[in-house]
This record gives sequence, structure tokens and C-alpha cells, in this order.
Amino acid sequence: MAKNKRIRRVTNVSLAQIWKGIAVFDPSKVRKTRWLIDSFLPEGCIHVVYGPPGVFKSTALLKAAKAVSEGEDFFGMKTRQRMVLYLDYENPSDVLKNRDRDLKLKIPSPRFTIWDRFHGKPTPIPGERVLEEFVRRCKKETGKWPWLIFDSWTSLLKYGEGGETTGQVAPLYAAIRVLRDWRVTCTVIDHSRKYRSDVIYGSDAKMTLIDMSHNFVIHKGSGHLDAHSSVTVVRVRADLKRYTPRGLGDFSFEIKGKPDKDGEWHIASVEPVKGPILVKHEQEIAILQRLIRDNHDLGQRSLVRLAASTTDIKRDRAETLLREGIDRYWIIVPMGARKVVYQLLKSKES
Repeated sequence: MAKNKRIRRVTNVSLAQIWKGIAVFDPSKVRKTRWLIDSFLPEGCIHVVYGPPGVFKSTALLKAAKAVSEGEDFFGMKTRQRMVLYLDYENPSDVLKNRDRDLKLKIPSPRFTIWDRFHGKPTPIPGERVLEEFVRRCKKETGKWPWLIFDSWTSLLKYGEGGETTGQVAPLYAAIRVLRDWRVTCTVIDHSRKYRSDVIYGSDAKMTLIDMSHNFVIHKGSGHLDAHSSVTVVRVRADLKRYTPRGLGDFSFEIKGKPDKDGEWHIASVEPVKGPILVKHEQEIAILQRLIRDNHDLGQRSLVRLAASTTDIKRDRAETLLREGIDRYWIIVPMGARKVVYQLLKSKES
């Protein structure tokens, strides 16, 4: 009996006192992962794109920036529309002008612009007040945090530093992490090691400080076809996977180039090379086209239910595809006061 008296009764109330003053993680208050670019770029993360020089990292990111700013697909991957600020520390102004023309960026646009070093004001780096003020304005005016792209990492370092030590790397990533913790999406363009295109240059600490990375490499066999054209295929592979299994989100794209009348080379096109994501997207579009053709009197809700019950396309995905496919694969036609039906575009029916 005496032994039992020495046993202290532990209750939930007394246990709670132990945790007093401790910041306790509460999963119920955390929203699920949202993708800025489906399977490629999670929203509100630190993302690094790296590879050897001349592998079209900037080209791909500029094209992605335009897609996100307009809420359009990027190489078959759906996006969330956001404000995008591309911070360029390196490229000459005429190079940026050529990219604007070749990629049809239409800079400056209402939701996307480039801040370069030719405006009398230096391009800001992470931690500077002007950058933090910009992202706060984005949140206040649009209700969403923006996407920031830093081109490139070496220009963020202090003069004389190479980023080989943790002491040189950690302070910059700490400043970027402040933005990330606000839910700002931050992408840093970086380089690979000289003889290892699949290994990021500099301190190994980088890989512990970032959330996701993608390695860009030139596919063998790419290059000039003749004096009047070139084709380069770039393979993009995800290395650090905190969000998806290895392989998901990998893709390839093709750059075609040709010279103008003055002999200056320009990008003629940037197109995806078919991979799993693009193939799946095309298959889903074909399924919806068939359903629309065979059920021309159904509205959106009925088509969504039909797709979910007779195919592998889920309800949310079907709604998204129907919305994004308007004026690309089909049009909507009013049928009475409260109903619209879908009609295939003739150019897509064949």
C-alpha cells in the first residue's frame, strides 16, 4: 500500500505543463503542398536549378516565368498564376532583349518583369529591404506571394568568394529562407562542377539548405545540324526530393536555333520532348475530347461526373482540364439561361 502512495498520477494537464513555452508543431494548422508548377516546383520552397554553362537554364526559367505569370501550362505541366520577378545580375541588356523577343515574353507585363543592373539601381539580393517590400506588396495587392528567380548564385556572393565553404553559403540561404518562410517561392540558378555536370558547385552544405533541386544536362547528339539550324535537347532531372519520388517531375525539352539575315543566332522554338507527364496530359485531353464528341448535350458537372465514373481522370483534374482547354481544344456554347455545353474546335477534332 505504501508503495502505491508513492506513485504520482500523471494527467494530460500535468503533461501540458512540461511543454509550456515550447513551440509545438500542429499538423492541423499546416496546409498541404501546393505546386506552382505541377510535379516540378512546389510553392513556397527554396529551389535550385543547376548545370554546366550553356545548358539553357535561364531560357527554361524565363519560359516558366511567363507561363506562371499567365497561369498557362509549362511543357504540359499546369501552373498557378502568380507575380514573377526575375532578378538578373549577369546578362548584358541586348541578350535580355533577344530572349524577350525569341521567347515572346512581352516584358514588362502586368505580372512578370525582369530587374537587371541597367536601371541605375543595383539588382537587389536576398536580405535587402527593397526586395522584402516588393513581396509584401504582392501579398497585399494580390493575396498571393510571388515567385522570385535569382540568376545566378555566383553574383549573390561577396567579391572574392566562391561559395566553397558553409560560412559563405549559409548567410545567403538564411536570407532566402526568410522569404521562403513567408511562403515566397525562391529559385536560384547555379552551376555544376567543372568535370561533374551532375554535382552542384561549391559547399556540400547547399544540399542541406534547399528544398528541391533540378539538374540540367545536354543530351548526347545535340548540336548544329548545319549552317542554318541547330537542335539541342536538354534533360532535366530532379536530385533532391522532399516532395515526390525520384523520377516524378523529370522532363526534357528541345531548343531549335537559326541565324537571322545578319547571321546572328536566335532561339526559334522551345518545345517539350514527350515524357510521362506530357504523354499523360495528351491522353487525358483525348479522353475528354471523346466524351464531348459523344455527349454534346452535357454541361460541365455532367461531363466531370462522367469522366470520373468511366475513366481514370479524377473529378478535380477533369474540372481543371475542361477549364484550361477552353479555346485550345473546345469552346463553350450557351444553352439557355444557366447551362453551357462544350463543342470541339474543328482544328482539334481530326
